[in-house]
Parts: sequence; structure tokens; C-alpha cells
Amino acid sequence: MQMLIRPYNADGTILESAVTQGARPAGLMVDAHIAKLAPKAVSKMRTLLNGTSSFMIDPVTHKIRKTFFRAKSKSFQRLPYFFTSDLGTDVPSLKVLDDRAATGAREVFSMQQDLGVTEFISPYLFAESNSFPSGSKPTSFSVGSRWSNEFAQIASGRPICLSVCVLAECLADPDALGELDKFIKQHRPRLAYLMIFDFELGESPVLDRAVHNFVKSLRDRGVERIIYSHAPSWIPFLAGSGITDFVTGINYLTTLKREYLDRTDDIAGIQHNYYIARRFCRLTPAQAVEAIDAQLINPCSCPACGGDVPDTINRIREHYIHARLSECEDLKRAADPRALVRTWANSTEEFLAEAEDADVKVIGDPKPTQWRQILA
Repeated sequence: MQMLIRPYNADGTILESAVTQGARPAGLMVDAHIAKLAPKAVSKMRTLLNGTSSFMIDPVTHKIRKTFFRAKSKSFQRLPYFFTSDLGTDVPSLKVLDDRAATGAREVFSMQQDLGVTEFISPYLFAESNSFPSGSKPTSFSVGSRWSNEFAQIASGRPICLSVCVLAECLADPDALGELDKFIKQHRPRLAYLMIFDFELGESPVLDRAVHNFVKSLRDRGVERIIYSHAPSWIPFLAGSGITDFVTGINYLTTLKREYLDRTDDIAGIQHNYYIARRFCRLTPAQAVEAIDAQLINPCSCPACGGDVPDTINRIREHYIHARLSECEDLKRAADPRALVRTWANSTEEFLAEAEDADVKVIGDPKPTQWRQILA
């Protein structure tokens, strides 16, 4: 399993320090509006990684019809395929976007080409419960399909990554799955980029199995590389299902919610706590010191820690990069990755019980018992 970093313009210093100290993420996944907002910072971050690393641009086309994002003059409005220069901040109709599919797809491609990506990410196939009504009127899925089709023709001959933005419940819906499979069968992509909303591993056995089956179906259709966007801490449990890569912000772990697309306020400040590798959770720095003193966890020897718990936000965030990459390296070396993840799950349960006895509060609410079911 490989890790790609989703940086923001202020993350360059942290990433540079981590790379200087030996961190080697598999690449960068940059949101298109960030690339437009801070091109110099993105370029500098890219030069930190060697030439074999992936550099991809998330086109964020799932936000085109969202007023909150369309109002951002310094970022999203700079994306030509949002069409705010002539349509303004009002939400464009599906008919308007359907008519502009060729132009929009061309702009998505041109931006990625100009920035020198290593793989081209298609406009999103967007799927939710109301995306597949019958009739001749365009739907969010049909419009996404048309944009993606146009993009595939424009980018023909280049490495194309099919992007799918889907509510988890759709993956348990035979009709929705049929439409997705039909598109995938037609295009036979070698790479896929998944953004799954309202999915928390372990909360619903039905959705757990649906996500597993969908990822497996991608592999069965010939997809060689499957990238999971905005990956929570439990992502190693899906390696056996077929996830090969995951995208993460620097110490930013969250489950994507559908309501995020319809929000009206900016996200509040992120609390950057200390990530516990192979335990899928975090502690405050003070709690981490307590846990080490109580011998619940071993001191971390990564370059950001050096045997101590970092006392600055930047070092805590850099530790996260080293810690997650160390998990990836362990999984790569393992003869049986699933067995290794089971071992981590057992150790996590032991740690949680010991932490409770020691009155050490764990952040992240890991559920190894439920998570482990997907490994069966």
C-alpha cells in the first residue's frame, strides 16, 4: 500500500523537512483550486520528490454545482471549467453542464497537462441516490459520464485515472452498481480514484461488504491501481480488498460526509494530535507522554520524534508522515498483509484496554473488532 500526500500551500516546510529526513511518499495529490491558488508552493513541493513519484491533480468537479465553493474568488473561481466568469456564482443547471461537456473536459485536461501531471484524473462520475432516474433529462451521473467520456477522448494515449465520487449507500444499490459497472466495462481503466462519502468502516456490515465488493469488482475489471481519497486511519484494512494507494492530508484524518458538499461555512481549525502508528488512533501530546511513561506504547524513533513526543504542531504533523509511511513499508514487506493487519488489530485492542485502565483518553475511536471483519 502506498501513501500520497494531499498538501495545502502552507505544508511545504513540513513536507520538505520530512523528505530531507528520508520520507518517501508515493506522490502528491493536489486539489485543482490549491494548484491555482498557490502554484509556486505546489511546484516547490513537487521538486522535493524524485522523478518516479506520482503527481496528480484532483479536478474537484463534484463541487461545480455547490454555491459555497463557487463563491471562492481566489481559488475555485480560477478553475475555468467552473464557468463562473460567464455563469457567475449561481449553480448551473445539469443541462448547461451537459451542453458544455466538451469544453469543460478540455479545460480539465489542459490544466493538468500545463502542470505536468504524471497521471490524468478524469472529471468525476458523481453518484448518489437520485443520480439515476429514468428519462431523457440529464442527471448528475449522466453529466459526469459525458464529461468523463469527452476527457477520455482528449487524453487518449496518456495514463488516465477514472475518478468516482459516490455515496457509500449507492454501492449497495444494484441499479447504481449496474450503471457504474457498465461505464467501467466500457472504458476499462487501469487506474481508479475513489471518493466515498458517508462510509465509516465497521459501522454497517452491509456497507463494509458493498465497498469491498465494489473495489474487488474494479480489480476484476482490470483496474491495477485503486487510490482511496481522504483515507481515514483504518485504510490498511482495505488493502486486502484491492486498495493499492491512499491519499491523506498531513495529520488530517476524517470520514467524508455528504453534508460537506452543501456546507455554508469554512472548516474550523484542525486539532493536530499525535498519531499512534499501527494503533489507528491519536493522543494529545500530553496523553502520549503519559502512555509512554506507563509503557502502553513505545517512544517513536522517527526523525521528528527522536524518542520524545514532539512539542510543536509542525513536528507532530511531520511525525504523522513518517508514522504512516512506516505502516506502508511494513505492509509492503509482509508476506501476508492481512495477517499483519490482524496482528495490529489485536495489539490495538490490547492498547485500548490498557489505556482505559490507565485513564488515558484515546482520540479517533478505533473499532478493531468491527474493522477486522472485512479481513475475513
